[in-house]
This record gives sequence, C-alpha cells and structure tokens, in this order.
Amino acid sequence: MSPALTDLSGLPPAIMLYGTRDLLAPGCRLLAARAAEADWDLTTVEEPGLIHVYGLLPAIPESRRAFRRVVGFPARQAL
Repeated sequence: MSPALTDLSGLPPAIMLYGTRDLLAPGCRLLAARAAEADWDLTTVEEPGLIHVYGLLPAIPESRRAFRRVVGFPARQAL
C-alpha cells in the first residue's frame, strides 16, 4: 500500500526525508509529485547516496541536518 495512491486533499503540512539509495525513493518521488498535484504542502528532502533511515545514523552530518530540519519544521494545524 502506498500513500501516493490515495486522496491527498485536506492533509496538513508534512515533511518527508529520504535518500537516493532508499528502496522507497521511487515511491517518495511519486508521493511528492502527487502532493503537488493535490496542492498538499509536502516538504521533501532527498539526500544523495543515503539510505531510508539516514536520519537515525548519529555519525553522519546528514543525520544532524535532518534532525534540525524536522525539529524546525513549522507545525501548523489544519483548520
């Protein structure tokens, strides 16, 4: 099941981080394209050469950058 294959209208703003070596990268790109079509505020961050869980790897600088992006992401409530 892929979230890219459902109705995306009315979803609150979200952020999606993934790497180019992520097995789910094609699905992430599809979701990003569908989000744009549905006018859904989805922020995407694609990191070259990284795997799916790169944000959990404490020894790489991309992980620290991902943490800062997620913590700083504007959490706006959908009204």
